[in-house]
Amino acid sequence: MAVIEAIETVYLEADQASVTFDALGSYEHLQLRMMLRSTNTVSQYMLGEMRFGDTDGIDSTGNYAHQYMSATGTSEGGAGGTGFDAARFYTGALNNYNVGAGFYGEVVIDILDYQSTTKNVVYQYVGTSMASTGSQFMVMGTGSWDKPTLGNPMTQFYIQNSSGNHIRGSSFTLYGLNSAN
Repeated sequence: MAVIEAIETVYLEADQASVTFDALGSYEHLQLRMMLRSTNTVSQYMLGEMRFGDTDGIDSTGNYAHQYMSATGTSEGGAGGTGFDAARFYTGALNNYNVGAGFYGEVVIDILDYQSTTKNVVYQYVGTSMASTGSQFMVMGTGSWDKPTLGNPMTQFYIQNSSGNHIRGSSFTLYGLNSAN
């Protein structure tokens, strides 16, 4: 049986561009659960970015890969690639597209084997939202961070909204997952 423990929760009292987690603990895997809104008024979805780091600092070079599939009530899409400067994820519930004030996008991201010194970090996520008009958005994706120094475990990361700021009321909860002994 797996054991999951809450490590830290950040609840935004004001709009801000990023949130940092640097006390990751010694778990096998991490899970990040987010409820998000953005100041962006251009698009139906929000592109979020995570930059991972180790004892050498945060990596913002082209060492990230990402692919995703998305769907709304009327369309679907997907894309992917390599050479990104951040680990990417998507969610809905922005400040327009008929999104009411109480609607937030939800995202759950699993960051697997983040402490490994023999393999790169991989992550997977699912995100969803519903606008006040009933339109829905769902996305799932996966990606990787090719660590510059493979022998260093991941010790920190931060999340930013590439389309504006995270709006007051957005929340971020980081969990650690261990297998029971």
